[in-house]
Amino acid sequence: MVESNGLFRVSAAMAEYIKLAKMPKKAEKLLLALISIQDTLPYGWSTVFDPYREPGVYFAYTNELRALGIAQNERSARSIRASAACLYANTELFRFVNVPPGKDYIQWQFSQSADVFMTDMERYALVSAADICHCSREFDGRLLTQIMLHHKMDRPQFCLFEQDTRIRVLKQMPETPTFRAAELTPRLKPCLQKWSNLKGYTFAVAYLQSGSQPGYTDVRIRIRHGKTVWPDGSFMKFDPRAHVYRVNPAKRQQQRPAAPSTRPGFGHGTELWDDPL
Repeated sequence: MVESNGLFRVSAAMAEYIKLAKMPKKAEKLLLALISIQDTLPYGWSTVFDPYREPGVYFAYTNELRALGIAQNERSARSIRASAACLYANTELFRFVNVPPGKDYIQWQFSQSADVFMTDMERYALVSAADICHCSREFDGRLLTQIMLHHKMDRPQFCLFEQDTRIRVLKQMPETPTFRAAELTPRLKPCLQKWSNLKGYTFAVAYLQSGSQPGYTDVRIRIRHGKTVWPDGSFMKFDPRAHVYRVNPAKRQQQRPAAPSTRPGFGHGTELWDDPL
């Protein structure tokens, strides 16, 4: 169940599916919203695997979705309906998901595969529902779930494209991508910068070359914060052929008391200052 502070769980299997399925950003955002809402409902997910259990049917008002950042600036449900249709057509996660014509709510029933994914909570990401509204770019949702799945480890890291061999969630794996740094960096780095700023984490990013021809095939992302224990020199150490860069939290503007003014009629005030994280 969701905690009182607005956190919800995404199992390691579901996080892996989100990473590999490469859904359009609006569909991925809607999926996270539906997972978070269902996690607040009685008997939302199975706690023990039962092959005979029929997944529940649920609904949520479109205003509930907008409160989570889904189609906030739209009066109609057209965008929500389109994202729901995309989820149904391009994933294995739903028996059905739709906004009935002329209605102001969405209905859904997760598939048994999705129910199985969410039953296994041995490892899970604890995600803030407030973070869903920040998922506006291509990689935001999959980065968020992977970061929150791994960030409590001593030396947290994950791969962005390669499947975790401990978890098999797709019946057929997509082909290993080959990409150029100049093509990926403008799409990936702003997403990493966003989560770095919001979470206060530093990321070490490496584009890895493991194929039989030129081109990078995967991205490994390491996380560092006050509780991680990376040995000296190891955080940024990767294969010599890797393309490596670091993403640091941006400086934040904070307020501190200003010196008393010497001008008549002016007392103590505040001034902005840069606080490096």
